[in-house]
Amino acid sequence: MENGIGIWAAEFSRRLANGITGLTTLAPTFFYGGLTLGRGGAPLALRHLKERTLVLGVLALAAAGDALLIVSPGVSVAIVAVFLAGLGCASIYPIYIAWLSRWYGARAKKIGGVLFALASLGGSVGPWLVGSVSQLTGSLRIGLLVPLLCALIMIGLVLTLRRQTTA
Repeated sequence: MENGIGIWAAEFSRRLANGITGLTTLAPTFFYGGLTLGRGGAPLALRHLKERTLVLGVLALAAAGDALLIVSPGVSVAIVAVFLAGLGCASIYPIYIAWLSRWYGARAKKIGGVLFALASLGGSVGPWLVGSVSQLTGSLRIGLLVPLLCALIMIGLVLTLRRQTTA
């Protein structure tokens, strides 16, 4: 989801502007700026929110940012959308890793290797999948439904998770 939005942000903005502008080339900067701000702000948010509440909230924010990007009428709205999507993506992965350690204890080392491999695979396949769907349909807007679908799936998974005890 993260790479699928961040990598395609400049191209989507370029298409909205009907050409390359200073703002279209900066679109990924706004995404990664939101990501950085969110990663820095997550510890502060966790002082007041439970991890599960924060994860559900930021997944919803990432989904909303991606949805806003898909319907963006112009570059300025797209810039706001990618920033919100970046902010939403920021704390998901770190919290998932913390849950893995808490739930599986010493076994997390073995399980973690698989999780990190899958995360790397997702990071490389996500942008490709957005591009493939875009090419098949002739619309990058439709391609950007891929990260939105990923966010909705993750919301469903988090809602079905039960609090685990330490291994």
